[in-house]
Amino acid sequence: MSGGAHVETHNGKIGGGMVIAAAAIAFAALVFFLWWARHVLFLGFAGLLLAVFLQSLGMWAERFTRLPYSWSLTLATTGLIVIIALFSWLIGARLSQQFDLLNQELPASFEKVWSQFWGTSLGKTISKSSTPAGQSLLSPEVLKQAAGVTGLVMQFVADAVIVVFVGLYAAAQREWYRRGFLRLIPIPQRPRAEQVIEETVRTVRWWLLGQVAAMIAVGVLTGFGLWLIGIKLPIALGVLAFMLEIIPYLGPFLALIPAVLLAWVDHPLLAVWVLVVFAIVHIVESYLIMPLVQLRAVHMPPALHLLTLVVLTSLGGLWGVLVTGPAVVVGILLVRMLYVEDVLGDSADRTDTIPPLANPAS
Repeated sequence: MSGGAHVETHNGKIGGGMVIAAAAIAFAALVFFLWWARHVLFLGFAGLLLAVFLQSLGMWAERFTRLPYSWSLTLATTGLIVIIALFSWLIGARLSQQFDLLNQELPASFEKVWSQFWGTSLGKTISKSSTPAGQSLLSPEVLKQAAGVTGLVMQFVADAVIVVFVGLYAAAQREWYRRGFLRLIPIPQRPRAEQVIEETVRTVRWWLLGQVAAMIAVGVLTGFGLWLIGIKLPIALGVLAFMLEIIPYLGPFLALIPAVLLAWVDHPLLAVWVLVVFAIVHIVESYLIMPLVQLRAVHMPPALHLLTLVVLTSLGGLWGVLVTGPAVVVGILLVRMLYVEDVLGDSADRTDTIPPLANPAS
């Protein structure tokens, strides 16, 4: 009897060890697959974000037109395309011309400002104490290469096409994808899973709409303010501020650099006025626009936001930058609902509950 028990125990240990080994191998394989497919995963997540945005426009159109959702989505998407096409027709040629001039003048402006700096007493002191390698890292050639970053956008055209189609299909067949995902969840947990999905979609929706509103406001106000004080290429600089607003915390500073360089070449006092314009724009954004957005979105701790930006940028490049904000939003929401509430049982009142965008029946 004791021998048989010993054999069963031994076999049990072997079986348990095999299960652990198999689980470890499966986990390692999953990690490898996620690493290998990370670019596709970033594109898929970006496509889902676009789907949520288009779905929001379709729901609003459905509420105001009383048309079926499919027709409302078609109407909203068509309207969005018309607005973009009209914008491109009105200022597209001028914008392209200004970006070309910006690529030409920015390196020259930097070289002139850099030469002025090395002529000052501080510049001479740094020049004597710095190594040639250190000076080469700060040479105008570095910015000349960086000034061509706008040309890299063409490399993302194929990715953008994928994102657009994923967004369109997911928005058009939202119920099909939702039901398909819920079928992967055990039946007892499906009601909670559906609640998590709805809450996540609503949260991301308000973040997206708020972010788009902030980007448009910053771009328009920056371009208008720079035009008002007489800065060259205000349309290109305004569009640049619009695009860089998607980068948390760092975007405004990146948009400020070319405007200050161009202004400094004309007159140092003009650079001071550029600083004033950017300060006013971001005061308006921080105290008027974002508070309205944050009333309907979860709070994102700045340190967590920045750390996530660094990690996702290193993993996904430009696409990592673009999805940082919603990734933090979704992460915080899932931790709150699936861990804090479901695992820890903390059912404290949620002050960031988001009201539905449209009639729930829609």
